[in-house]
Amino acid sequence: MTDGSGNTVYFSESVIVFTSNIGALPNGQDTDPRQQEARIRRAIEQHFTEELSRPELLNRIGDNIIIFDPITADVGKRLVRKYIDSVIDVAAQRLGVRLTIDPQVVDMIESFAFTRLQFGGRGIGTAVESTLVNPLTRALMTLPRPGTYCVCELTENRGKWELRVEG
Repeated sequence: MTDGSGNTVYFSESVIVFTSNIGALPNGQDTDPRQQEARIRRAIEQHFTEELSRPELLNRIGDNIIIFDPITADVGKRLVRKYIDSVIDVAAQRLGVRLTIDPQVVDMIESFAFTRLQFGGRGIGTAVESTLVNPLTRALMTLPRPGTYCVCELTENRGKWELRVEG
């Protein structure tokens, strides 16, 4: 393969991993794992042959496609918590801000994230960014630092998420 500078890069000792949500449905819509796998494989084939017009790429991949199970509610909750914990850690380390987040706020973030499960883990990350990171960034611009704060309330106003942060 040639990189953007024209240098040849060799992949003889490499494993390349592509991830995609092609053919994924929102969690709970697939009851039979075999039907799910068949639907996803058809969607992948259709993507390479009809959308990309590159069936030779799919031929090179061959049978080396692994279909993962959809994210369950339990795994989704753990991912949301992981993202939230990361936000709390970054705020403490980079800004000197100690955060606690009200359990009701966490529940709202989870609820919003679960509407995006068809986008996989990235969808959950995007949901946490939309509901917590972006409004928290706006809120922290007005608060003195360092400090200890509680994210006490989360609301949505015309598609824009807002937090009430108390010190």
